[in-house]
Amino acid sequence: MSTTRNLISVLDLPVETIIHIFSYLDYKDLYSVVLVNRFLHEIFVSSPEVEYAEALQLAGLTDYDDLYENGSSALSAPRINIREKLAELKRHETAWRILGGGGTHDYYGSKRTTVKLNHRASHIYDLSAGVYLLGDCKEDVATRDTHTLRIFDLSTCGSENKTDRKNWEKPDIRDEVWPEITVPTSIVDVGMCLEEFDLIAIVGLKRDDSLQEDTIFLHLRQLSTGLPHPLAREPDIVLGKARHVWGKMSIMLEIVGPRLVLLMTWRGLIFVQHRVQAGWDTLLLINWWDGRIIQKECELNQTWEGFVFLSPDYLLLPEYCRARGIDVLRLPDVTAPPQDTSTNENEESSTGTGNTRSENFVGCGNASDTKRFERVFHFPFPTLKPFITFIGVYSRSEPNPFGEPHPDWDRQRSCLRSKLENETDLNRLNNQRRFGARGHHFIAKPKSEDALVLLKCTFREQVENHAGQAHWNIVRHSLSLTMRRRSLLDLMNQYFEEHGTIDSTSTDDIADQSDQSPSQMNEFDLSQYLMNPLSVFGPRPNPINRDKIPKVPWEVWGKFARWHADDLHASNWITTSAGQRFVGMDENLNIVVKDYNPITVRRVMFKDSICPKKRDMMESGSNASEDEADVEMAVENEIEASSAEDEEKELRLPSWIDSSWDNLEIVDRYSGRELQELNHLFRDKIPPPLPCVEASQNFETRELEDMGLLYDSLLVDEERIIGLTYDEDTGSITRFDVLTM
Repeated sequence: MSTTRNLISVLDLPVETIIHIFSYLDYKDLYSVVLVNRFLHEIFVSSPEVEYAEALQLAGLTDYDDLYENGSSALSAPRINIREKLAELKRHETAWRILGGGGTHDYYGSKRTTVKLNHRASHIYDLSAGVYLLGDCKEDVATRDTHTLRIFDLSTCGSENKTDRKNWEKPDIRDEVWPEITVPTSIVDVGMCLEEFDLIAIVGLKRDDSLQEDTIFLHLRQLSTGLPHPLAREPDIVLGKARHVWGKMSIMLEIVGPRLVLLMTWRGLIFVQHRVQAGWDTLLLINWWDGRIIQKECELNQTWEGFVFLSPDYLLLPEYCRARGIDVLRLPDVTAPPQDTSTNENEESSTGTGNTRSENFVGCGNASDTKRFERVFHFPFPTLKPFITFIGVYSRSEPNPFGEPHPDWDRQRSCLRSKLENETDLNRLNNQRRFGARGHHFIAKPKSEDALVLLKCTFREQVENHAGQAHWNIVRHSLSLTMRRRSLLDLMNQYFEEHGTIDSTSTDDIADQSDQSPSQMNEFDLSQYLMNPLSVFGPRPNPINRDKIPKVPWEVWGKFARWHADDLHASNWITTSAGQRFVGMDENLNIVVKDYNPITVRRVMFKDSICPKKRDMMESGSNASEDEADVEMAVENEIEASSAEDEEKELRLPSWIDSSWDNLEIVDRYSGRELQELNHLFRDKIPPPLPCVEASQNFETRELEDMGLLYDSLLVDEERIIGLTYDEDTGSITRFDVLTM
C-alpha cells in the first residue's frame, strides 16, 4: 500500500488548528504560506489571533500572559480577549508615532498625568516595570543623606481614555503621599528586578566615624510588601567595609535570575601626604538566593562605570581606562554548591555570624578573595585623537533578560497572594494595592534580546593656551552610543562559527604594559597616573593578556551602532532608552523618539516608496525598492492594482498606513554637526550609523510653555515617557508628567 494515502494536507486540518499553527510562525514564513491559495489567505486576514501574533512580532513585543504562565514573570496583564488586545496594541503603537500630537493632529495618542512631589527627592532613583522610585532625603538638604525610598506606581496613570487636546492642556493631577521603604543604613543606590521576582535590592552604608570607615550592607526586599524577600535566605548581607578617605561611593546593580551583579566605585580623590588614596573599582557576583559572594574582581580606580547583561550568562563591561572597549564576561554558575569549606566560612561572615568578611575592605585589589572574570570577547572603541581622553562610560539596557526561575517562586507567589487577600496590613506599601494587580498594565513588553544597549560616554579634551602650555579639563564632550543586544550576540556567534570555539584566557595572565599598542595609550593621559592608588593597597592589579581574547574591530561592529553626537539626547539621566526606543528633545524642546526596530524602519522605507506624498507615482513596472522587505510588506498588506481592467494602475495604500505614519522620518546618516564632532574626537573612520525612524512632536515653543510641557529632562520605559521639572534653587525634582502611550 502506498504511504502517500496516509499523508494529510494542511488544508485538511480544522480551521482552528491552522490558526493555532499560524500564530506560532515567523511573520516572514507566514507571508509565504498565505500565498499558497485563497483559503489560507482568507484565514490569515480574518483571524484576530493570527493578526495579533503578527502584530506582536512586527512591534518586537512579547505577550505578558505567556511570560507569566511559564513562570518567567511575577507580573500578569489584565485578562482581556484577543480582539481587545489587538486594539490596545494598535493604539499603543499609534501613540508612540504621534507623541502627543501637535500640528494638525486631532488625536493625541498618549494620556497625560501630572504628578506633584510631596517629599524632597535625593539623587537616588530607578525606573523599571512601571515603577518609579525616588529617594527621600527628608530635611537633609545639604548632604541629601537618604534612608527612605518612595515608590510611585506609574500604571495608575492614564487609566481613563483621554487622548484629546483637552487632556494635554488640563491633565489629571496626582498629589498624594507615596508609599515608602525604609532601611537602617544610609542608602547609596538601588536596583530592581520586579518582573522576575518583585525584588528591590538596596545598598547602604553604616558609618563608624571613630574608625573612619563604613560597613556596606545589601538589603533584599519585596517591593509589594516592603518586607524581607521570601526567596532570600539572608535578606541583609554584610559585603565588607570601605574607608572614608576613598571618597564618595557609587554603585550599579542589576539582577537576572539568581545572579546579582554589583559594581562599586569611589570618586573624589583625597591627597594625603602627596599620595592619592582611592578604593579599587570592585565587581561582585552574588547569588542573592542564598547570600553567597561567588566572585570578586578589582581594577584601578576609574576603570569601570557600569555594565549590561548581554544574556543571563554574559556581561558587557565597558573599560575606558586602558583597554578602551567593551569586554564580554562569561559569568560562572552561581547555583552550584560551594567547593570547599572556605566558601562556607565566607557565607557565615556575610550573614553577620562571623567576622571574616566584615573585616575585609571590599575596595582592596590585592586581597586573596579576588579573581578575574573570564573574558570571552572584546569590542574595541574607535581610536581617539591625541589630547582626547575617555573619562567615563555609563551603561544601561532595559528590559533585562529573564534568568533561571527559583524552584520555590510559584509557591511563594501563591502564598503571597493568599496573604495579601486576607491580611491587608501586609499590603501597606501600595496603599492596599497588590503590586501584581496594578492599574493600567500594558499587555506586552519588549523582547530583551532586541533591546538597545546605551552607553553614555564622556571625554576630556586637552587644549593648549596661547603660551603653548597644556591645560586639562578645558573642554568636555558627552556622546551616547546605541546598539542592539541581538547585533552583539550575532557578531560573537558569527565569529565563533568562522574561527571555531576558542579557549578564552583565564585573564589572570600577566601582560606587560609595553604590550599596549600606541592606539591604546593616549598622549598626556594624566588619569593613568593620578588614578593609581599608590599607598594603601600595594601594587596595581596584573594587566589582562588580551592577545588571547577574540575581538571584532570597530570598523566591523561600528556598522551596527550609532553615535548620538549632538545635544538632541543630552540628559543628566541614563534612563533614556527602553526596548528599541531612545528619547530626547529638539532645539524647540519638543520630544523626539528614535525607534531602532528594523521592521519599523523597513515599513517606513516601503511606505515612503509608494506614498504619493513622499514621491510621485512609480513608473509602470518599476519596483518600490530592492529591499526584500518590499515583498514582505506587499504580501502583508495586499498591495495590488485597483482594477486589472484599468489602463492606468493606481497604487492602493496598505491598510496599516494611516496619518500617524506621516510623523515618522528615516534617519540613516549623521548630521553635519554630528560628523564634525565625531571627526574631532576619533582618529578612526566612523561608518554609517544604524538606521532608525524618528518621531517628534510638532508644537511651537509657546504652545509647550502654555500647556506646561517644557521639561528639564526626560525618562522613558516600555509604556511611557516621563517629563521632569526641577527646582531652580536646589535642582531637585518638584513634579513630573507621565505620558502614557
